[in-house]
Amino acid sequence: MKILIFSDSHGSIGKMEEWIREECPDKLIHLGDYYDDLPGALRVPGNCDPYAIGARVRAVTIEGVRIFLTHGHRHGVKAGLRSLMQAGKEAGARIVLFGHTHTPHISETEGMILLNPGSAKHSGISLEITDEINVTFIGEGHGQEMHRFSLESFHVDIGS
Repeated sequence: MKILIFSDSHGSIGKMEEWIREECPDKLIHLGDYYDDLPGALRVPGNCDPYAIGARVRAVTIEGVRIFLTHGHRHGVKAGLRSLMQAGKEAGARIVLFGHTHTPHISETEGMILLNPGSAKHSGISLEITDEINVTFIGEGHGQEMHRFSLESFHVDIGS
């Protein structure tokens, strides 16, 4: 399963459309701020989507992997990721997707993979779920370096 992930498009759809044609994904995700720029995508609204209807956060399971989606502004992601990580833990997520900062991010901590595709004007993420999780940043300034994560190493301790 190949998923393309975008955030913070703010009306700049040219690069997203180009990458979608090139990558031929099975699913699309938009993490807010002009989330209507990507019709048909699995999406959550951001702080620039004030009239959006629907949940501000979502937790979904794709190919057996629990994924938490949020724009991130309500979790204060510009100041740190602690609140975001707690929300991901509570959702039982292996992957936590967020935007808002316009800066690409990848890290793995406490059994969760934290991903921010950055601004859709410049970058996005190709996420492939097979017998492992493969993450590749696409766009300006990004090579084709793939980050691989095991499905077996996942554990979330909600008790803390």
